[in-house]
Amino acid sequence: MARYALVVGIPEYSHLPSPLSKTQGDAEAVASLLRLHGDFQEVTLLNPKRLTKDELFKELDRLLIQQAVGSEVLIYYTGHGVLMEDCGVVRGFLAPSNCVYTKENVTNGIPFDSLNQLIGKSQLSSLVMLLDCCHSGSLLKSIAKIFTAFNSEKNYALMAACRDFEEAAAMKKEPHSIFTGALLQGLAKENANDRDQINTSFLFGFIEDRLRLTGQEPVKLSYGQSIKIVDYRAMQPEQPIVDICPYVGLNAFDFEKGTAGFFKGRDRFVRLLWQKLQESNFVPVIGASGSGNLPLSGQDWFLFSKLREIGTSCQPSSRGIP
Repeated sequence: MARYALVVGIPEYSHLPSPLSKTQGDAEAVASLLRLHGDFQEVTLLNPKRLTKDELFKELDRLLIQQAVGSEVLIYYTGHGVLMEDCGVVRGFLAPSNCVYTKENVTNGIPFDSLNQLIGKSQLSSLVMLLDCCHSGSLLKSIAKIFTAFNSEKNYALMAACRDFEEAAAMKKEPHSIFTGALLQGLAKENANDRDQINTSFLFGFIEDRLRLTGQEPVKLSYGQSIKIVDYRAMQPEQPIVDICPYVGLNAFDFEKGTAGFFKGRDRFVRLLWQKLQESNFVPVIGASGSGNLPLSGQDWFLFSKLREIGTSCQPSSRGIP
């Protein structure tokens, strides 16, 4: 089944506190992890300094309506979120760079309930949504009341960095925000299950545990089966090909030229020499002319360090055994 991800990070705003110091780096880190280990056909990263409402909505529409038919979708957003109450009705908004916010009105914001409707029109098979923004818990409240896009054949897992009345925070000394830092830690390879995968059930529990006593409480909402986020088994990194001939002819094996690692066959003699040194402080080494042009291996350096410790005058040459 095809998998698509949209990662959004907005640092600069015209009418809201700006710049946000963590959003670009957070988005880049999440996108990089998903590209390496998410088994996604496409991971779209939107993290310019400024991103307008039209630009953000265009990408959401492309992903949810055009691209994600019968597919799995992950959406990560970090930036401002705003909350407005009108006649007792509370509405939450994603805030692009050109969003204008007052207590009475929000212009150029993307309402969470409108986002619900867009998701409802889509024909995706599963959705993971991670929101690292202030008041993001209001999205889940909205979904709990009116969202009916998913049925028993679809799975979804949504998590907000904080409750609707809370702000998503970041510590200056930390490289990532509190929520995204916990998210990245939860997706680390050491947390993979016996199939080398990390799914939403584990991740959400991990984030909840990490955010205790931080001043913000994540909110989650899920339905159906747990959804895979990363798969370390499926995405093994390719081994680099070293285009170096291992045969050096009459030349010496050389560390700087990268050929020293090709030299083999002396380990047994190094171990024997070390054994002799345990029995006596003096062991002569005699070789044919030219044998000193071989490079020192790791064991050779270990041997000569021990020689120096016991007070001998033997020293390694710059290229090999004297």
